[in-house]
Amino acid sequence: TEKPSLAKAERFIKNRNYYWNSGMFVWKTQAILAAYKKHLPGVYRLVSGSRTCSTFMRSIWHRMPNISVDYGILEKAKNVAVVVAADISWSDLGSWESLMEISAKGAKANVLKGDVIPIDCANTYVWGQKKVIAAVGLKDIVIVDTPDALLVCAKDKSQYVREVVHALRAKNRKEI
Repeated sequence: TEKPSLAKAERFIKNRNYYWNSGMFVWKTQAILAAYKKHLPGVYRLVSGSRTCSTFMRSIWHRMPNISVDYGILEKAKNVAVVVAADISWSDLGSWESLMEISAKGAKANVLKGDVIPIDCANTYVWGQKKVIAAVGLKDIVIVDTPDALLVCAKDKSQYVREVVHALRAKNRKEI
């Protein structure tokens, strides 16, 4: 069950007969293509027989449905097995905050990528690409500079990036 309600998740935990899906999958190409053909035939038609070049993927990406492999296939498939992964030190890198947790930290627990000038910053993640980023007096902040967008947020709010994506989609913006 993808993203169960709090009540349902609590029942799962209490029952102790459920496993958490880490989102790591292993399958043979022909098996996953057969699953797409059965459960998501529109996606299958878009990609079947396709070339693997990135220009092709960019040309069809806007026609792909917004559905995860979990919802679209795994919750319906009958040929799925669970492998218990214990003590593997795995972390879900689903937010900038979680990426910061596993990154090598510099002075004052900052993670700095790119041309960054940090002055009096602590526990701050700055990722830049082409221009210098001056960060002054920041604490617990995430800054991510890409060619088409700039993200600045409190570190403990980085999971709300999905709300930004929803807002961009609602406005038919291309920056996502």
